[in-house]
Amino acid sequence: MPFKKGMENRQENIPLTIDAQYVVGFNWRRDPQIRLVQDIGSWLHLGIAAESPQAAFGGSNAAGVITTVAGLGGGGGTLNSLNNYSSDVAPDIVIKASADPGFGHYEIYGLGRAFRDQGRQNQASATSAPTDHTRLGGGIGAYAAIPAVPGMLDLQASVLAGKGIAQYGSGQLVDLVTSPTGGINPVPEIEALLGAVGHVTPALDAYIYAGAEREFATGAVSVGATNFGLGNPNLNISPCFTDVAGTTGACAAQTRALYELTAGAWDKVWDGPFGSFRVGLQYEFVLRQAFAASNGAGGKVNGPLANDNIIMTSIRYYPF
Repeated sequence: MPFKKGMENRQENIPLTIDAQYVVGFNWRRDPQIRLVQDIGSWLHLGIAAESPQAAFGGSNAAGVITTVAGLGGGGGTLNSLNNYSSDVAPDIVIKASADPGFGHYEIYGLGRAFRDQGRQNQASATSAPTDHTRLGGGIGAYAAIPAVPGMLDLQASVLAGKGIAQYGSGQLVDLVTSPTGGINPVPEIEALLGAVGHVTPALDAYIYAGAEREFATGAVSVGATNFGLGNPNLNISPCFTDVAGTTGACAAQTRALYELTAGAWDKVWDGPFGSFRVGLQYEFVLRQAFAASNGAGGKVNGPLANDNIIMTSIRYYPF
């Protein structure tokens, strides 16, 4: 998560959105961590954090042949079978350097992840022996926030690119897919966000954010009639273009990208000795794009698009 200054607690630069899932393209996580930060002078800061390594699997795979996998299926042994767990071999490691040179705030960071699953050596056979698989993932990113017009307009931009980084984006896309041999493949992805906050009056702030999270086809192979990976062109997505009453099967489309444009404002309508009231109004446009795949008749078809328009309002009282 980016900061306004250094890497100090309560100085995180969180989007002003009403919804605390924030914005597509924003990098953050809610998880247990241990963080160490060293200030070098007054303007340079170095940090390292060990994060809980939760991961999300997706794509296509042979049903019933993955025995134990990070983020897919219930817990085994003495674990709660109703919950999902990651069994990765190490915590996620985040390394960050931030600078406050006197005009703006700037960050560069790296993310390292070590994924593990236990899958069948032959995913076409539910009796095949299970084997542990470990793969490395991670990414690099940068962030900048500048007071374009001091006291009136603040701008920000961020980008994170790598493999298996989806859980560090608001869109929560796919970290990993499985292969026909039970192995795992981290999914390449890029996440980006642009934002602007205007201080219209001492009591009124307006904001606009535009973000994107885009994944790339990974491990897209087919063994007989079984499809594997993300973005497999052999998936039949023809039911996705038919009304529910006329479908001959479930929509198998897989998400390729998420895009969001959000704008809103917060007004401090009352501020006194007993606290303050704030009123917020926000509009969101979210677009989901799926991978192109088969039309079920030997041809190809572009993936379906889905969008949503959302309006949110909020009235908040802060007693202190």
